[in-house]
Amino acid sequence: MDTFHIGRSPVFTKEQKKQQRREKDRVLVKKNKRVCVIVPRLLWRILPCDIDVAFTIDTLKGKSYFEKMRSLEEFGCHSLKKSSLFPDYKQDPKLQDAIQELKKKCREKLTENQILRWKCKRFLTQIRLRKFKRINDTDYITMSPIEKSVQVFHFPTRSIYTFESLSILQDIHKKLLNHDGQIPHPIFPRNPYTNEYFNIAQLLSIQRQCKQFGNTSWILEAFCKAQLSLASLLQVQRKALRIHALKSILYDSTNFEGTALLLDFIESQHDEHQANFNRPLYRWCLLHIPEEPKIQSWRSLCKEYYEQDILAEDDTERDNCFLRVARKTGTLCAPPNDLLAKRNLHLRLK
Repeated sequence: MDTFHIGRSPVFTKEQKKQQRREKDRVLVKKNKRVCVIVPRLLWRILPCDIDVAFTIDTLKGKSYFEKMRSLEEFGCHSLKKSSLFPDYKQDPKLQDAIQELKKKCREKLTENQILRWKCKRFLTQIRLRKFKRINDTDYITMSPIEKSVQVFHFPTRSIYTFESLSILQDIHKKLLNHDGQIPHPIFPRNPYTNEYFNIAQLLSIQRQCKQFGNTSWILEAFCKAQLSLASLLQVQRKALRIHALKSILYDSTNFEGTALLLDFIESQHDEHQANFNRPLYRWCLLHIPEEPKIQSWRSLCKEYYEQDILAEDDTERDNCFLRVARKTGTLCAPPNDLLAKRNLHLRLK
């Protein structure tokens, strides 16, 4: 089918694009009445090797090192099984030894070529990094000179961003532990200077550099184990993220949701023990005297109550935990005369 275009560049189909790539890979050069065929160089044979080893490596399936090694492990049984030249290859020990020896040579040659390729890539990368421009010399949080520097390379702009190890780790830690009330809502880490998402290589580099200075974060380690996927992180660490969100709102006296959650828990326990509940008094205590021992006891029991609700595997275990918490709150549901006296004293002094 011919290409169709009106006043613009032609639009090719997928088959036409494949044919163009094949023609580019195989160029015919006519010189001195001879046809010279230039075939793309095979990168899997950088180092010289024997003919049989070279032929075997070229015929292996896959384009990457690991695909070639996987195909090499399957080599022998599947290839000779379909061949009519070797019908009894399993009963021939010499043929089996020859196959194993050939696979050993191919494995060694593939590994040597891959090591050389990695070293060349590392060498070329170091040359490129020398031309990069350093953006900052001070930490973006403390605005002081950086002592334990973590470098992040941005290849599109050829820039180097430098962070303090503890500062960038805390920033990533907070983003991954972000929550909306009791609902975990992690955010993918960003570069504070450009507000762009860190890519996989940058995050792994930050993790490795922070470990060298002795700084680490459990949520960053879990994020890396989850293959840097927020969905996988939520699926694997959902209970831990929910408990962290619960503690964050519950131990923050200025958090409205934490205050409302604690008030609801205190009221439910008063209803359980059939005691009168003075809601305005407890709301005032949570806002003005949150460090009161009685308030701290209520807060710790509330945390235990909802933690067991998250961690319990079945309804029976959950009910047993609720009954255990209810037995502890029996003494706290007594008339709050001490809290009432402290509020009156506070208002009188004010």
